Amino acid sequence: MSEDRDNGGMIRLGGLWQNKTKKTGEMFLSGTFSPGVAMFVFKNKNKKEDKHPDYVLCIAQKEPKEKKPDDAAGDGGGGFIG
Repeated sequence: MSEDRDNGGMIRLGGLWQNKTKKTGEMFLSGTFSPGVAMFVFKNKNKKEDKHPDYVLCIAQKEPKEKKPDDAAGDGGGGFIG
């Protein structure tokens, strides 16, 4: 918690990692806001005036990770003696 106090009372929401889009190679930032929500920061391609933001923040629901089948519950062998 001392980290929060060291930041002038700001609360840390998460971390961001630098990435590149596969299609254009443009840099963007991504991270996790909460266990089910991802956040992305992109350069504002529509900026035409100084009063427009330089970057835009987007959030998206994270896709649930697929679980691998459990060998113990299936036909992994080893449980039946004939």
